[in-house]
Amino acid sequence: MSSYPSPFDKFFLQRVSISDGDLKNYKRWWHIDYLKGYMDIIGFLSSKTDKKMECIVANFLSDKFDGIKGFGCLDCSCYTHLHYSPVRIKVLTALVDIHNLLRSYN
Repeated sequence: MSSYPSPFDKFFLQRVSISDGDLKNYKRWWHIDYLKGYMDIIGFLSSKTDKKMECIVANFLSDKFDGIKGFGCLDCSCYTHLHYSPVRIKVLTALVDIHNLLRSYN
């Protein structure tokens, strides 16, 4: 199971909802566009904030999971923004933990 912290803007749902069949004719632009054909999205976890939190989430997850070095980090100094684990419950638990931590920032 993988986790990819990313800003959740008005285009995010639009991009992840593109069907696999439509990917052939679709111009890939964001990291999620390249992952789309290789994954099944099982859900989203979002936190409403006016602060940029994706690097906080990425660093929290980097302490717990392996990741692809440099993925999603063109504009920051994080090790990665794409993490993975073969144990789904560990990823889900970590995401709930970071979600609860982020709520304390608001």
